[in-house]
Amino acid sequence: MMRMTWNMNGQAYDQVKAASWEGIRRAAAYYWDRLQDALNVPNSGVDVPLPWGGTKRVYPNPSKPGDPPRKVTGFGAGNVVVEYDQPNLKARVGVTQNAKYMVVHELGGTTATTIVPKKGKALMWYDFAGKQWLFRKRVVKPPAKKRPWLVATLLKFFPQIQALAGKAP
Repeated sequence: MMRMTWNMNGQAYDQVKAASWEGIRRAAAYYWDRLQDALNVPNSGVDVPLPWGGTKRVYPNPSKPGDPPRKVTGFGAGNVVVEYDQPNLKARVGVTQNAKYMVVHELGGTTATTIVPKKGKALMWYDFAGKQWLFRKRVVKPPAKKRPWLVATLLKFFPQIQALAGKAP
């Protein structure tokens, strides 16, 4: 039996490490770009007349359960970040603490929530089906349904991410 020893220093090692890093960096950047595409589908607002005059902006096209959340302000997409750790050959794509609600979109809610007005006597929202404003003293909101975007995007583009990382599917 023949034995071979490889010295982990030198030019060959540096080339392998540089090529590995470039693949990791490209794959993470591509994944982040695809997440931004998924999260930047707009839910354009429309101005609806108020019963007492004036208007209020409402957002009539929320995502359906199973689809990625739609953009209203861009805060969620703006808090999806990519972090690079070149010395350890690692990259990470995820959500900052400020936008932890994006995890609820991904996984769905677990409990119902009772909503009451902070000021005033009633909650108010626009019912697009009946084309009218509704008023209630309190509302019990059921748990949020899943609107996956993180894992769904990874699975959708996994072959391309693997290819960019240097591993053929």
